[in-house]
Amino acid sequence: MKNNFGFTLIELVLVISILGLIGTVTLPLFLGTDDIALDGASRKLESDLRYAQSLATTTGDQYGVRTTTSPTNSTYEVYRLFDNSIVTSPYDHQPMQEDLDVSFDGVFFPNTEHVTFDANGTPSFVSGGGILELENKSGNQKTLTINTLGLVTLQ
Repeated sequence: MKNNFGFTLIELVLVISILGLIGTVTLPLFLGTDDIALDGASRKLESDLRYAQSLATTTGDQYGVRTTTSPTNSTYEVYRLFDNSIVTSPYDHQPMQEDLDVSFDGVFFPNTEHVTFDANGTPSFVSGGGILELENKSGNQKTLTINTLGLVTLQ
C-alpha cells in the first residue's frame, strides 16, 4: 500500500485562488481610500497652480487660483484676473473648476485661499500667505507652499 502525502496541483491552485480573492475583497477595507483621495487632490491642485503660473508668464496677463470652502462644499478654480473669467482646460475644454466633494470624496480646504501670478510668474497672495492646505475627513493634511519666486512644492 502506497501512502501519498501532500497536495495535488489542483488543490494548491484552488487554495491560492481563494486566498487571492479574499485579499482583493478585504484589502481596500483595511487601507482606506481617504489618503489616496487626499494625495490625488493635492497633486491636481499643484498641477493647476503651475498651469495658472504658466498662463501668466506666456500671455502677460495675471492669472490666479481661488478656493472656496463652506459647510456644504470645497471648490477651487483657475481664473484670469483681468475679466474674472474662468480658464478653459486644454485637456477637456471645460471650465477649470474643481469640486473636491465630487472628484475627491472627503477632501476639503480648511481655509479659503487666493493666489495670483503676474506676468513674471511671481505670486501675490490675497490670503493664505503662500500656503494652501487640503485636509481629509480622517484629519490628514497636505500642504502646498508657494515661495516668493513662485516655486510650488507639495508637502
